[in-house]
Amino acid sequence: MVMRYSSAGKAWVCMLVAAAIISVAPMSAGARQGAQGTASLKTKLARILNRSGYTYTRAADNVWTVDFKGDSLSEFHLFITSTEDLVIIGAVVAKKGVMRVTPEMMRRLLKLTHDLDRAKIGFDKDDDLFVRVDVSGRLFDDQEFKANIEQVAAVTDRVFREIKPFIRAQR
Repeated sequence: MVMRYSSAGKAWVCMLVAAAIISVAPMSAGARQGAQGTASLKTKLARILNRSGYTYTRAADNVWTVDFKGDSLSEFHLFITSTEDLVIIGAVVAKKGVMRVTPEMMRRLLKLTHDLDRAKIGFDKDDDLFVRVDVSGRLFDDQEFKANIEQVAAVTDRVFREIKPFIRAQR
């Protein structure tokens, strides 16, 4: 099952996911300093994206997408955004409507969470399954960006492989 989106649909999905994540991101003492820190992290992130070598699309202000192909999930979109003092990189693994959520699926996800370093697996407010990492903006650089992009892509593909038996056939 491949989730295909038009470019407008892809931008819409990425904006919704990014907005959902930003709305629940914790606010640290540094984050309360105001928009200046957010603007500088946004600028830093844009520069890193330009130097990264990845082909990306700007989905919205401060939201970018990078397309990936995996072994299990043939095509998926990573989103990159920032909030006050965090860079957030993530992907929707499966939409709510295509999953048959069972205790066995949840057990597989919990085991994966234990096996993975730094990546989060969860359900967003729309009950879509996601993978993401949150990285301190203060420590974020080109090397950290590439490591996290590759990690999120690999984890997205691995999570899909584990839950594939729980994906409903699309008509």
